[in-house]
Amino acid sequence: MRHIAVLIILSLPVGLLSSQNSFEDEILDKILSSDIFSPAPPGGNLFLAFAESLYATEEYDEAKGEYKRAVFLSGDKSVIRFATYKLSVCLLREKDFKDALSVLSSFDYDLDDTISITAHLLSVLAFALSGKEESSRFELANLTSRAEPDILPKILYIKGWSELILGDIEGAKSSFEAVVKTESDTPERDRSYPILREIKSFRPFYVSPEQARWLSIVIPGAGQMYAGETKEGINSLAINLLLGGATVSYLFKGGYVQAATITTLLWSRYWWGSNINAARLAEEKNKRINREFVLKLVREYGI
Repeated sequence: MRHIAVLIILSLPVGLLSSQNSFEDEILDKILSSDIFSPAPPGGNLFLAFAESLYATEEYDEAKGEYKRAVFLSGDKSVIRFATYKLSVCLLREKDFKDALSVLSSFDYDLDDTISITAHLLSVLAFALSGKEESSRFELANLTSRAEPDILPKILYIKGWSELILGDIEGAKSSFEAVVKTESDTPERDRSYPILREIKSFRPFYVSPEQARWLSIVIPGAGQMYAGETKEGINSLAINLLLGGATVSYLFKGGYVQAATITTLLWSRYWWGSNINAARLAEEKNKRINREFVLKLVREYGI
């Protein structure tokens, strides 16, 4: 049974490194550094001024305390709104999406108030970055249904970026096209032109997850190689050959129980798992292509 032990070890999955966190971190930093999400603070409040100085030196935990102090001790609505908004920004800087979104949800849909609009637009992108597509689109729908023509370009612009983050390149194209077609002469309109040109010239080489799966069914490892993961493909092919060879070897020797054990417990499960893995790798490759394109856009044009 030593052969089976060796084969079990060989059949353990190989870990994959993901660039998801670095993507989210870079996009989030560009969002929070954008002038769209960096409104000017109201003056005259010492707690707010101190909080802003702490935020500027990236002391986010200490800044949160001072923003909370400004909220509780100020009777000025503009100070309260700004401090609440910056509290959510500090939470996002600390990657606490849950609490940040909870704070942002406290803003009403007063679209005559700059901070309220900014908070809801930030919610759209925060939902997208945290993978909550439905929540992001729901927030956008609420904003769009209440929007006046003068703020619609900004909403459509952020909609385009949220779709880029979610990997919906065609949706983003439509959103940026809608921005450039607006009659208003806005910064968002000017920013959309080069982004739209880049999207229209984007010619990605996507791979088909379904084709990857079928290739792996016919030739173990072929689907992984098609998805650009040569090492994964060689690993899959080698293990399937070893398991198949061990099965045939036991059959020739009359070891039917051992052959059946390898086939049912190892070979068939690994073979089917390999097919699923090939499709997953193809999907991941397509996602990487989209994310690399989004990073290129955000590095060149900002948000």
